[in-house]
Amino acid sequence: MFAESPFSHVEDSHHWHIFHNVSIELPFGLTKFKILLVVAGLLIILIYVPIARRVQSGEAPRGRWWNCFESILTFIRDNLAKPYIGHHADHYVPYLWTVFLFILFCNLLGMIPFMGSPTASFTVTGALALITFLFIHGSAILSMGPKNYYHSYFPHIEFPAGAIYKILGVIIVWMIALIEFIGNLIK
Repeated sequence: MFAESPFSHVEDSHHWHIFHNVSIELPFGLTKFKILLVVAGLLIILIYVPIARRVQSGEAPRGRWWNCFESILTFIRDNLAKPYIGHHADHYVPYLWTVFLFILFCNLLGMIPFMGSPTASFTVTGALALITFLFIHGSAILSMGPKNYYHSYFPHIEFPAGAIYKILGVIIVWMIALIEFIGNLIK
């Protein structure tokens, strides 16, 4: 039997297991995933801030290295955001870039032996999901207004005349609204 999990080298802990018998005690309440989250963020900053400065000055990124990283951003904007979001895509592209790059770099760090991926932690994925949920619904509330956003959950359905149909119509509309609301929470 194992004294510890066979996957302890890729799980989050206050001990960074490098080899079977080698472990580093992390100070100040730090965990391995907290450090890897910061490393992922720093790598994104180190790579993309110089690209942004070059583009802002009007200079095109040169070389395979810089073109590779710029092509990732172009792919997300042109092949994901614009076809699915439409003419409002440019408003959401910076958020999509940030989340995509953060998840990508966290997962790439997890491919390095004895590192682990911070996105394996439920708290990291839960935080990303909560931020995305608030971003999506917050932007909808800001653009539509709270009243119109609330009314968007209730479809307009025409029913034949008669008291029984009106009662059934109200029940069906409320059921659809409840299903939409629960579906948004599940997503």
